Amino acid sequence: MVKKLYSAMEIDLKTRVALWYRRRLHRRQSSGKAVKLSLSKDRLRSILFFLPDKIEHIRIVEYFIKSISHSELNGTEIRFLCSQKAGTRYLKLINTGIQMYNEEGLDQWGLPQFPLENRICKLNAEGIADLDPEFNPVHACLARASNASIRIGFDSRLADYYYNVTLELKEAAFLEKSYLKMEQLLGLA
Repeated sequence: MVKKLYSAMEIDLKTRVALWYRRRLHRRQSSGKAVKLSLSKDRLRSILFFLPDKIEHIRIVEYFIKSISHSELNGTEIRFLCSQKAGTRYLKLINTGIQMYNEEGLDQWGLPQFPLENRICKLNAEGIADLDPEFNPVHACLARASNASIRIGFDSRLADYYYNVTLELKEAAFLEKSYLKMEQLLGLA
């Protein structure tokens, strides 16, 4: 049996109940949807990356962002989303396309309020990639609300409810390889 390194994030009981309730509300929306890589058939037109908050993950994500900026995007629009507390670190690296949310956009359970979900939905991203190796309830709810045809996240107990592609992470050293796999799945590599 493989120990899942990052899937053990502790989520308090009230947030678990709120996540369960939201999944029940949204269950009828996405049950029969087929996964398409792109509506334009060649490449994804727009991709939204969710960026992690923890400093140890930010360091690795910085290399990933640099590799994306040096790759051939061929018309794919890249955007990023992060919390405002982590945003100051990312602003040094990302010039454009970064969206931030703060505590005011979250409800009493720490989950996104509907105006924040609508803001993400209006971005019309065809692909969502959560770069946070730990399950982040805010990112998960926003991924589901986005209606993106491909939603990639890391494997955890709850990930299957929010992402239609999950990547298993066995060791911290392989996080870079997982990011490379995301790039390949999104057609950026």
